[in-house]
Amino acid sequence: MARAQGELLRDQVCDKAEFLRDEVRAQADVIRAEAQTQRAEIEQIHFANAVSVQAGAHGESRVTVICPKTGVRIAVNAGLGLADDSPDVEDSF
Repeated sequence: MARAQGELLRDQVCDKAEFLRDEVRAQADVIRAEAQTQRAEIEQIHFANAVSVQAGAHGESRVTVICPKTGVRIAVNAGLGLADDSPDVEDSF
């Protein structure tokens, strides 16, 4: 009788331990998913703030883009005559 009760208790403890392990894994998965979501939101905010447009003195626009990976700033004059001035730009209007 004592042996049977011991086995029953041991089985109950093992079941409870397995349940708790599964519960902890589920909580860890939730925390990991929340962290990924927050990371994605931060990257979106960072990217949205990485582009700025500045008006020049003679109606020229200057676009500054910041690479989210390297932090390198690239400034481009975005004047209306840009396509006419560069042989590398095709006019597809």
